Amino acid sequence: MLRLSFMFMFASIGTSGQLSPKDIPERAASVSCTSKVEASACKWTQAAFLSAQKASTAMRSVEVVIADSEAFKLELERLRIVYSSLTKASPSATEHNKLTLPSPFQDSILFELGNGGVISKVLVRIDLLNQVEVDRTETGNKPPPVEFDKDSAMTWATYIMGYVEGCTQSHAHSVAEAAEQQNTR
Repeated sequence: MLRLSFMFMFASIGTSGQLSPKDIPERAASVSCTSKVEASACKWTQAAFLSAQKASTAMRSVEVVIADSEAFKLELERLRIVYSSLTKASPSATEHNKLTLPSPFQDSILFELGNGGVISKVLVRIDLLNQVEVDRTETGNKPPPVEFDKDSAMTWATYIMGYVEGCTQSHAHSVAEAAEQQNTR
């Protein structure tokens, strides 16, 4: 029964964000890693996100970048500077100048908005995909060792796919609602 539930969930996710044939990109957006991400971690994470792109039409057009901590911080700072410039240029349009969507994981996942207000890029800090090895017999001040967790890559790819799907559906609903209000005036 559980297996059937998961099959239904993935089938509904894959079809819920369906775009018209003219809107579906021929090729999926890129899934890449910054240079300081370990090759084996990059390979596993890319595979997880490529699977998410195959399962979700909405995810298909989203560029995914797996970033080391330094690259993540640089991108976050770049977006803050761009946002600051946009709001200075047009302070009354703060909401329309949004470059990212809020996330409870904003220190590890960045959802960047593109033209049309839909998610166009996701930046994932590779440290999010680590598991901590805790040896309860050791004490001291040094932090516990961490290592890349393959299962976390798939879990987070699925989470991000669901977030993108939800945002796409919400955006489509808002656009349809606005068009309906225009037609009734």
